[in-house]
Amino acid sequence: MIAFKPGAFAMPVTAEQAVGWCPSPGGGWSGGTPPRVPVHYSIWPPNEYRLTADEVPRLQEFWRDFRGIKDRRFRLACERLWRGVLQQDPRDAILEFVIGLEAICHVGEGELSFRLAGRAAAALGKTADERLRIFKEVRRAYKYRSAVVHGEAPRAEHAACENAERILRDSVHFWLREPALMEKPDQLDDRLVAGR
Repeated sequence: MIAFKPGAFAMPVTAEQAVGWCPSPGGGWSGGTPPRVPVHYSIWPPNEYRLTADEVPRLQEFWRDFRGIKDRRFRLACERLWRGVLQQDPRDAILEFVIGLEAICHVGEGELSFRLAGRAAAALGKTADERLRIFKEVRRAYKYRSAVVHGEAPRAEHAACENAERILRDSVHFWLREPALMEKPDQLDDRLVAGR
């Protein structure tokens, strides 16, 4: 459902944590078996997932189409969207989102950020202004991703992550509407150059 719309589910977890012990020099535990206490916490981000009644038919259609796609690039993109949403640190999230975008836009080799941005813009932008905005957002996300990978990202860029997440989710939706176009990504290049 993360691919359908933004939001996250809270999953309460109860685990046991050992307390009041320390390792002994001989490799065992001093004082016998350490006592354990339950620890309650929630995994996954705090932004709550809400589905309205008017979204249910669209979700059912989305899910029917979604389940029918077996393409490994599509599946990888959805997996990376999911993993990115679960990340607490934007520097980790951006890596997941950009890997997902690379998979779904099938950028291959050569000028990756340009091809990735161009294909995402061609797929999602309805007007020249939208294509330019998406192109710039993807280039910014890719630049941030590169800074993270090369150890040059001293601060979190939440806007770049939010844009990359949205564009990846929109690309998943586009694939469901236009599977033939996404399966042949060179056509996205033609579409961008032609201004369609």
